[in-house]
Amino acid sequence: MRWIEFQQLDGKRHPAWKRTLGVSEETGEVFVPAAMAGEQNVLLCAAYDGTTVASNHGHVYVPASWLSREFPATKDLCELMVIRGRQAMGSE
Repeated sequence: MRWIEFQQLDGKRHPAWKRTLGVSEETGEVFVPAAMAGEQNVLLCAAYDGTTVASNHGHVYVPASWLSREFPATKDLCELMVIRGRQAMGSE
């Protein structure tokens, strides 16, 4: 897993885990913070579905494609994070 932490936006203060995503070096799948949709609910659903989860510095991340499908309110943000993650990977 390749972890990418984005810088703070001007005038915004977010903890590092909210600005971090993972990109699977094997599949290219982008993992986003499970807390975007309530970490406990996301973990229960992911376990039930057999969805892969990853952790980084004590925070849980799930595939953006899965999260946006199972928790539609996250779809727009997940799509943006996938784009940013792929851009960041392409620039390294």
